[in-house]
Order: sequence, then structure tokens, then C-alpha cells
Amino acid sequence: MKEKVIFDTNIVRNPETNTFLGGREELKNFLQVADIVIPQVVIEEIKRQKHKKLQGNKDKFLSNPLHKILALNEDDTKSFNVETYIEELIVKEEFAFETIDIKDNNILPQIKDLAINKKPPFEAGDGTDKGFKDSLIYFSVLEYLQEIPNKNVFVCVKDGRLKEALDAHQNIIVVESYEEFKQKSVSQFYDEYFIQKVEKE
Repeated sequence: MKEKVIFDTNIVRNPETNTFLGGREELKNFLQVADIVIPQVVIEEIKRQKHKKLQGNKDKFLSNPLHKILALNEDDTKSFNVETYIEELIVKEEFAFETIDIKDNNILPQIKDLAINKKPPFEAGDGTDKGFKDSLIYFSVLEYLQEIPNKNVFVCVKDGRLKEALDAHQNIIVVESYEEFKQKSVSQFYDEYFIQKVEKE
């Protein structure tokens, strides 16, 4: 059975507009040995970022004098539907992934407690409430752990406070990259060379 790796926004965010997920080289490596899992809040954040960029480009294109100089049909540009295009990118995404989301709405008091007491994944300083999206990722991971058979997951994340929150759980292994995953993964023991050496011994 393949290991499960859950990804944070920092790893798979993608400023490009021709593919949905970013970090494509890393994802390609992970897919050889693991199942990719992405929290719904991460998907929504990527969609929001893409929408902002595409809508901005569409507006600039319409106001660009070259639009008229090249005699391009303004109605075609106006009719370009940003939301539809983004949904098409998701459908066409070559990397297979599973999405997870919070199903238990009773977690709100726990999120409130973490936020008020400045506990991870919320930032520690009094001048900020940063950490709400990370808390949704955090609770998505905890809920997902209860649903899978082996009760262990990897989470690929770079955010310090989210890492701190996840590190408090023994059955969550936090990594920042594929290289670190390889070092901590049991799948390294499935390596053909390793198996041959064991058999030889």
C-alpha cells in the first residue's frame, strides 16, 4: 500500500496559468511511491490566486491599445470565463490527487481556542490572527487520519507554525521535500537494490 502525503499551499501553489498545480517536479517524484492528498482549502486558495491573476490579465488585455490595433474581437475577450477555465485546468490536471475536507463542523471551538491562546498553527504574536487557513489544513489532516486504515501520514509543509502543530502528533511525519520524504519513508525499503542486498545477507 502506498504512503499518503498531504500537501500544504506553499508546496503546490502555482502562479502559472496553463496548469493547476505547482511544484510539478516534486509531485512527479512523490507520485512514483505515494498517493497525493490535498486539503480542499489548499485547492480553494490556488483557485483564488489563479482567478485574481487571470482576471487582472483579462482587464489589462481589454484596456491594451494593441487589442484594437490588432483588430481583435473585444467580445471574445469579454466572454472568456475565468472560473470555467480554472475548472478545466483541474479536470485536465495530469497528476492524480485526492482531496480532503473537514466534515465535522464541531471543531470551531477548538479553532477558537487555538486562535485565542496563540497556539500553533496560529502565529504567537499579539498583533496578528494569521493561521486560520493553516488551522483548517491542520484539522483536515487530523480528521483524515481517523478515516485511513494505517493511521499514519506524511505532510509536506514549509510553514513553521503549521509544522509545529503537526509535529505534536506521533503518527504525522512532517517533511519539506521529496528528498526528506525519502529519508523518513518506509517505502525506501521497497527499493529493488535494498531488497537484493537483504536477500544476499
